[in-house]
Amino acid sequence: MQMYFDSTKRALAAIGASGLMLAATAGAGASSAIPLVRPQPPSGHVAPALRSRSTQTQETIMYDFGAQNAGRFPEGNLTALNGSYYGTTIGGGNLYGTVYAASTSGVKVLYAFKGAPDGALPAAGLTAVNGMLYGTTTEGGYCNDGFINGSHCYGTVFQISPSGQEKVLFKFNGTDGGGPRAELAYANGALYGTTANGRGTVFEVTLGGAHRILHSFMGGTDGENPYGSLVLSGGEIYGTTALGGGTGCGGSGCGTVFAINATTGRERVVYAFQGGSDGAAPLAGLTMYAGKLYGTTYRGGNLGCATLSAALAAGIGCGTVFSIAPSGAEQVVYRFGGLLSLSGDGTNPATELTTFENGLYGTTEYGGSALQGTVFEVSAAGTETIMHSFAALNDGQFPLSPVLGVNGSLMGATSRGGLLALGGGTLFDLRW
Repeated sequence: MQMYFDSTKRALAAIGASGLMLAATAGAGASSAIPLVRPQPPSGHVAPALRSRSTQTQETIMYDFGAQNAGRFPEGNLTALNGSYYGTTIGGGNLYGTVYAASTSGVKVLYAFKGAPDGALPAAGLTAVNGMLYGTTTEGGYCNDGFINGSHCYGTVFQISPSGQEKVLFKFNGTDGGGPRAELAYANGALYGTTANGRGTVFEVTLGGAHRILHSFMGGTDGENPYGSLVLSGGEIYGTTALGGGTGCGGSGCGTVFAINATTGRERVVYAFQGGSDGAAPLAGLTMYAGKLYGTTYRGGNLGCATLSAALAAGIGCGTVFSIAPSGAEQVVYRFGGLLSLSGDGTNPATELTTFENGLYGTTEYGGSALQGTVFEVSAAGTETIMHSFAALNDGQFPLSPVLGVNGSLMGATSRGGLLALGGGTLFDLRW
């Protein structure tokens, strides 16, 4: 099957140098080091009015993932629980990835995955439910030919306590899906997620481990390959598929927005992307904001732009921010300008948007003034502001996780960068 976009979930790389906590700052001016992670979670935070961008932002690298036992390559979202922040890395630990906890005391590994027994390569972040954390691994679990980290291992759904006690709730076997890459959603006593292998599925799994497939994608006019997380609204589950929805974009389709009835499992395609100015290849899930669903596409939009991920080739687009109503009315909110834009705009947004301080915030994998990715803000009216351009060396690069708004700033992770370019990734704090 022809793939229209480059995979943004990179292969596990070689383990490098030791991890360091940095006090260095990037951006405008210098400031003293802040605590590694602020202890207060965002729950109960009252958002003030949208702030002026008249002053530049300051970024602080709070942690540099540089040692095997600290984890490497964080690609999932950060989750706040009881004064700490939790996340995953696809490398480090036993080479199969980790769950880590970040607090004012530093970053520590809660659990290192072992491969076939319990999972490998957790590309998604965690979901907090009743004091426990739930997530998925893309590989490991059930392997029908003995491989630990190969193409014949299908991934898991797991539970982990804040103290590091891990339990596998469900192992995919290929016939019921495989390769989950997105954060789980929780509603009515069950977890909802997607698998991307084959043509992909939407599934439900109870906290006790009972699993059922709500929908198996068929490709063609249906969607294909859901990589993003799900959002539940009005009795329906909304998500995106990177392919499908027609025969455009090289024959594989340009992707869809879909809705599934949470009770019956009946699916409908809400919108099929055309691959032109409306966008293509939505890798991320959707965010509810001001009564509409907002999302990003990795490709499409401004077809005259150039992207680092396509070797500077124009014609496929640098990505978009879009809004969509449940009826299917889609509107492009913003088209990214790409590497050739004078403003140093970002390219290729691969993550969900975050609502914070009356605005929408996100990241782009590439682009920015140093071509290493950005954090951006966009209004519902389509005004975009680059909050930070990553610089790789002594900074992060290639962010693949959403930002988290907390206590007046944005926190997040980069999948690479740190003390060395193409390093093990970072945790960062962005304030203005």
